[in-house]
Amino acid sequence: MFLTDFVGCLPMEENEREAHLCADRNADDIEHVARFPYVRDAAIFVGNPDDVTEKPFGPGLPGIREWTDRNFSYAGYTLPFDPRDFWTRKA
Repeated sequence: MFLTDFVGCLPMEENEREAHLCADRNADDIEHVARFPYVRDAAIFVGNPDDVTEKPFGPGLPGIREWTDRNFSYAGYTLPFDPRDFWTRKA
């Protein structure tokens, strides 16, 4: 089983080298999943479809959301909580 809360790598800065490295890594991951589908019994994304960007993995590669929809099941949020509870702690 493969469990994750993110899919893909996007460049942090608009930098041609960083964009190339991210796209190359993404292409390698995509190829690995395509070549070895039997490696995982399940691929689960912790979160909802709206949490996944629509951006492409890189030039000539599929959209991250489109690919994730085809290759992962969505678990939703495993620990529902209100983030405000962590910022309004009482002393």
